[in-house]
Amino acid sequence: MTSQSKCAYILASILALLFLFEDDREFDYIKGSPKGPEKWGELKPEWAACKNGTIQSPIDLSNARVKIISQPEIRNYKPSNATLKNRGYDISVSWNDYAGSIFINDMEYRLQQVHWHTPSEHTINGKRYDMELHMVHQSPDLTVQNRIAVIGVLYQIGRRDEFLSKFKKSISSLIGKKGEERELGIIDPNDIQAESQSYYRYMGSLTTPPCTEGVIWTVNTKVKSVSRDQIKLLKKAVLYYAKENARPLQPRNDRDIYLYFLRYINDLSAFSIIENICYRIYKQGLLTSGGEERREGTNTGIVGSNVNIEEDGVAGCSFRWRWVSSYDVDDAGVAKVQELVLMSNKWRLFV
Repeated sequence: MTSQSKCAYILASILALLFLFEDDREFDYIKGSPKGPEKWGELKPEWAACKNGTIQSPIDLSNARVKIISQPEIRNYKPSNATLKNRGYDISVSWNDYAGSIFINDMEYRLQQVHWHTPSEHTINGKRYDMELHMVHQSPDLTVQNRIAVIGVLYQIGRRDEFLSKFKKSISSLIGKKGEERELGIIDPNDIQAESQSYYRYMGSLTTPPCTEGVIWTVNTKVKSVSRDQIKLLKKAVLYYAKENARPLQPRNDRDIYLYFLRYINDLSAFSIIENICYRIYKQGLLTSGGEERREGTNTGIVGSNVNIEEDGVAGCSFRWRWVSSYDVDDAGVAKVQELVLMSNKWRLFV
């Protein structure tokens, strides 16, 4: 065999391997690709929701129309054995044993795994961040209608993220090695430091095929930091078709978005800190409706609000109030309401 023939043979072998490698890819993130996000719903019958679903994720989380709710949430995580895996389209850390839970509406959702997207998938008021971590939870109750709950943590370029730093060596050893794993030993999910005093919540879907709907999404308003080198390593580790593994934004379709506060709010002025959401309330003083005073000091708290900042600069606010006759304060400083009355009133504030 001549040198020229050998070169041709080697090239043909490489192309054959690349073809097999390509064929192994179920989906990708390349715009216009036959397996790109626009085509996911056509690749398999069981992925139809990616195309036909009505509550798909991710979405833009806009403050223009939200429902504000003050409600504590329990997040209880614990250290456990974990495994890092290169799934080709992302890098994930999964816990082999029980690693704790969150409780939503008194329902337990157990932490299964976390993974990273660069850039972020969700946006807030149109702003996209540099990275998003997803904490995927699942209910052990097979009878629950919505079994999956995901917490999204947003990151912008800055100081390195200490949790991601733990895996630098392991991720480096998995560069381009789809399907390979590394045992990590004991990893504490609390090191993610995903706590946030406020967060968005809405009903959506998985952001990768099969795009299963009925996922309870929680996206923290607190933005953490990650270094450029850490993002570069994540992009280097995954395969070329997932260097930017963020699914495009999906239609909101008039879904409710809730903005939650973890602490009980018993002072109307606390809402002045929320940008673009009736933020002039504090300066307006006491809110009135029909000349009747509706603010009664610390015995009154807001549990819900529909907010719309109209184009003419007028904020239409519809609050649900609770009159508290008596309450206790637990160790976490959260007021436990024992007696309450619900009423509704509307105000128009010039902002």
